Amino acid sequence: MSFNILNYKNYNYYKTKLFCIFFFIFSLIISRFLADFFVVLAALGFIFLVIRNNLKINSKILIYFLIFYIYLVIISIFSVLAIESLKSTIPYIRFIFFIFFINFFLDRASLRVMLYSLIFVYIILLVDGIFQIKTGYNLMGHPIELSGRVSSFFGRHLILGSFVSKTFAVIVFLIFYLNIKHKYFAYLLTIFISTFLVYISREISALFVFLISLFFSFFLIKKKYLFRVVLIIFFQVFFISLLYQKSLEIIYTHTKAQLFEDSGGLVIFSERHQLHYITALRIFKEYPLIGGGPNSFRYLCNKNPYSVNDLILKNNIKIGYENGCNTHPHHLYVQLLSETGILGFSFLLFFYLFICKSLVVRLIKYIKQGIISYDISIFGYYFAVLSPLIPSGNFFNNYYNLLLYFPLTFIILCIRK
Repeated sequence: MSFNILNYKNYNYYKTKLFCIFFFIFSLIISRFLADFFVVLAALGFIFLVIRNNLKINSKILIYFLIFYIYLVIISIFSVLAIESLKSTIPYIRFIFFIFFINFFLDRASLRVMLYSLIFVYIILLVDGIFQIKTGYNLMGHPIELSGRVSSFFGRHLILGSFVSKTFAVIVFLIFYLNIKHKYFAYLLTIFISTFLVYISREISALFVFLISLFFSFFLIKKKYLFRVVLIIFFQVFFISLLYQKSLEIIYTHTKAQLFEDSGGLVIFSERHQLHYITALRIFKEYPLIGGGPNSFRYLCNKNPYSVNDLILKNNIKIGYENGCNTHPHHLYVQLLSETGILGFSFLLFFYLFICKSLVVRLIKYIKQGIISYDISIFGYYFAVLSPLIPSGNFFNNYYNLLLYFPLTFIILCIRK
């Protein structure tokens, strides 16, 4: 099929298309509603194009995620909270259609606008983050969090580091895929800004994802430049950590406290996280095949026999709220086990194995033959963000899904090339 079906020779249309790309990227930091609105429009646009042009899209990725979507809808119907589950799963298909619709826009000019828009957004976040550190408020008046964590335009949503870690691989991919002028300067500048923003956000999971994505981005560098570029990056990271030692100390102290000191013994991520996981596994034990239903954890976690009140009372655990309940278990694999059962969990597991296999193939090509695969940074991102070694956001959260699916666009782009 042709992915250039939207590239009409209409100048006004073309300017509008490029503006939409810029505004979509900008909306990611100023309005979750606008960002999701773009996703909905893109999904509807994809359906319109498929019907109008009688398109037949031969994509294994599309088929895989459509099967996953159908499975989610079916188990929602039979879940213990059918209406609540269906509210999450029926609109879920928009993320799948969204990434394929974007591919219709992907000519080189569009990609360049996307790249420069992302870099522009990073620079805005950098300036705003520094302003918030110095004054206590960002440019829109959002106060800095009491503990000193910087959130910039995200306000009470402390996801500055998460946003950067989830978009960093996209910028790196575009820099090398487009082979822009002074690409290594753009690459080093992006790393400097990203490192600073993730560092001042004090998000441990975001730091993990960013560092893993950074590591795999090294395999986009020609071997003759590799040592020099990595050395510069090392000094960048060292300089930032030296300049803001307080953030490093707080990250270390907070992590140590969560893992050991709060409970007197080693726990999984923190006492709260561990209680969430126990609750989720109790739900999974009750509904092993299809789970309690998508987005059902928040409704089941305070009910018997899933509640962990017994453990809280028995061990005299002080966690700041009554029963260890929350909106989601804060772990993708545990959430899918409890809410979608072993079958839903298998979809994520198989996709992660596909990511690992693809990474190994690309690493071997680079090491043995010096062949650079542009999408290795994207695969590296998914290797990190889908890792079972870190906590995560809600799998059925709209904004989380947008950032989770968006980089998949560029894997599809490379596959069709």
